[in-house]
Amino acid sequence: MLALRDQLIPATANLTSLDPGIRVEVVAKEARPARLDCAVKTSMGFGGFTAALVLTRA
Repeated sequence: MLALRDQLIPATANLTSLDPGIRVEVVAKEARPARLDCAVKTSMGFGGFTAALVLTRA
């Protein structure tokens, strides 16, 4: 919700190094401004409880 409100992609926590052979765009050190219209939050836990929440801007 904060990413949608602030229009920022948060940096990946605890990222210390990247494999140069993997071509993935990663937000590594600090949040990056972006136009965000939606976000997905997933949650998985032991015992089979799984959920997904799709958020959009108002």
